[in-house]
Amino acid sequence: MNNKIAGVCIGGTVLSALLVAADELLDIPFHVFNAPPTTVNWTEIFIEVSSIFVVGAFTTFGILKLDLRRKRAEEKLSKHGEHLEELVDQHTRELEEARGYADDIIATVREPLVVLDADLQVISVNRSFLQMFQVTPEETEGQHIYDLGNQQWDIPALRELLEQILPKNTKFDDFRIEHDFETIGRRTMLLNARRIYRKVNNTEMILLAIEDITERKRLEEQLLTSERLATIGQFSGNISHELRNPLAVIGSSVYYMEKKLQDADGKVLEHLGRIKASVDKSTAIIESVLNLTRMQAPRLEKLDFRTIISDAIATSMVPSAVEVVQDFPEEELLVNIDGEQVRMALKNIIKNAVEAMNGKGTLTIMARATADKQAEASFADTGSGIAAENLDKVFQPLFSTRAKGIGFGLSIVRMIIDKHGGTIEAKSEPGKGADIIIWLPLYTDKDKEV
Repeated sequence: MNNKIAGVCIGGTVLSALLVAADELLDIPFHVFNAPPTTVNWTEIFIEVSSIFVVGAFTTFGILKLDLRRKRAEEKLSKHGEHLEELVDQHTRELEEARGYADDIIATVREPLVVLDADLQVISVNRSFLQMFQVTPEETEGQHIYDLGNQQWDIPALRELLEQILPKNTKFDDFRIEHDFETIGRRTMLLNARRIYRKVNNTEMILLAIEDITERKRLEEQLLTSERLATIGQFSGNISHELRNPLAVIGSSVYYMEKKLQDADGKVLEHLGRIKASVDKSTAIIESVLNLTRMQAPRLEKLDFRTIISDAIATSMVPSAVEVVQDFPEEELLVNIDGEQVRMALKNIIKNAVEAMNGKGTLTIMARATADKQAEASFADTGSGIAAENLDKVFQPLFSTRAKGIGFGLSIVRMIIDKHGGTIEAKSEPGKGADIIIWLPLYTDKDKEV
């Protein structure tokens, strides 16, 4: 075959392929090349179309290469995103586990705990708090600390301490409060508080721990009183006999002289009366000391507390100038007590109140059952009151705020109430009288077994 003819054939084939490719890739209509053969310069067309095809091919190759890079980048980003999601999930699980661990620790602590936010609203409380104050999580969580339990935590001194913890990064320990709580009655509490910082979400909180020391306080006071009474008992036991015999001789001599000197002048009889009064007072002191040291264990029986209080009022020497106001419930207040001992204690309280009012005023005696199953009795007088520094001393033996006081009356009261598993407290504002309050456990079915 002629080389020229072969070249034309090969060129035509290549050109046809290029034209088809140009039509497909570049969207160039094929018919533009359908010019008459005599006017077509095949070499120029071949060169132009080849150029177009080559340029298009390289362009397409570049686009494909960019698209491949984009896909590879997307795959890397997707894998990296999945890895980040795994890290976030793992970190979240670890945080949840850590929080659950901390919550478990708080839940198992025996002391009541409260977690507060920066606005002093309750975030959470532990089981001990719910049990002690007889509330539910719904009644506490989300509430302001000062609104809990009929605003029983809205105490000015506590408010000041709590509101300084986060702004000043302070803390407090063993802050003592005594309060009549709505559901559990009168309690003595120690409060401790600390700032807690949660790094994860950059939040500050307050952890408030509560310790009920009511029983511990009662036992400490009872022990202190017992130690003092033991000392007094040892002393009184040794000298009571030596004191009572001379006093008896003096008393009988005064009686004899009064009979013999009935016609003596008033001055003599006045002095004899003073001697007799002093002998009686000294004898009463000795008897009071002996009563403190030889008080027997109570003989318990089921009695109505209202009846015991009424008997104590009726058998007390209350002057006519003292008005006694009684406020008792209609239902029985059954207690498991020794009637004679408790009656003696109540008479001592009434006698002390009458003396505090100098024989005139109002004595208000109230009785009720408390939410924590206690029989409560309060004796409020309108006397001069008790100074704040003496409130914790009035139940101590030999302590008295009156010049002629012996200092054993309220000591006997405390000893009797302690022996019955009760508590006693003195409240007062100077110039507004004093209020002596006692609590005794109400009678329960368990007392039948005793």
